[in-house]
Amino acid sequence: MPRIGEIRRAQDIGHHNKGESYIFLPCKDCGKERWIRNVYAKKGKHLRCPQCANIAKRRVLRRNFMGYIQVHIDNTNPFFLM
Repeated sequence: MPRIGEIRRAQDIGHHNKGESYIFLPCKDCGKERWIRNVYAKKGKHLRCPQCANIAKRRVLRRNFMGYIQVHIDNTNPFFLM
């Protein structure tokens, strides 16, 4: 079992991308461990597993009964009262 933060080449973990390196990281929401391309991890992208990413996307984009998209804004945001 790989350790969190371990970096390996694509061929070593069964991927076909030659020359790419992958890092073993947990999902920031549920903690499920998986391999992420090192390029994305450095940029801070794809830090959620696909299931948590879909849940987070649904949580943010909601449509009301008229079809408008409602965006969740935290109550500390200055635009909260608008």
